[in-house]
Amino acid sequence: MTGKRLLSAVLLIAAGSFAADFLTKRYALSHNISITANRGISFGFLAGNAGNAALTLSFLAAFFLFLLLVCSCKKQMSAESLASSLMLGGALGNLYDRLVFGNVIDWFSAPLVSEISGRAIFMNAADVFIIAGFAILTLSFLRKTAGHSKKQK
Repeated sequence: MTGKRLLSAVLLIAAGSFAADFLTKRYALSHNISITANRGISFGFLAGNAGNAALTLSFLAAFFLFLLLVCSCKKQMSAESLASSLMLGGALGNLYDRLVFGNVIDWFSAPLVSEISGRAIFMNAADVFIIAGFAILTLSFLRKTAGHSKKQK
């Protein structure tokens, strides 16, 4: 796959992630599904006093994820480029909410995370894409690290 075709593919994945988040949030809003206005960052942290910090962090996250995406595009699709695409789409979905609504729209609960944290946690599709991308990136890193240590033995 050429560099331009690969970049197009990963940008399409990012756009698809953004679109899925956008459409699911619109569905939740139009069908009177209970939503939570998250004024903080991930999982509602800093919700009480985030102010412009959450918006600034959202812009920075989207920018650095785009850079990671561009840098990870080699001749073939990699775990890093897939992960970056998913995280970029999610970051842009939440950034869009912050710019349009002043907060992120969370609309479904995360019982397992709530159980671990001891407080109610609400999420959206963008959060799922960000977490999935982070998990893929982490597993890829661990796989490469394990492969590197085997070669040294």
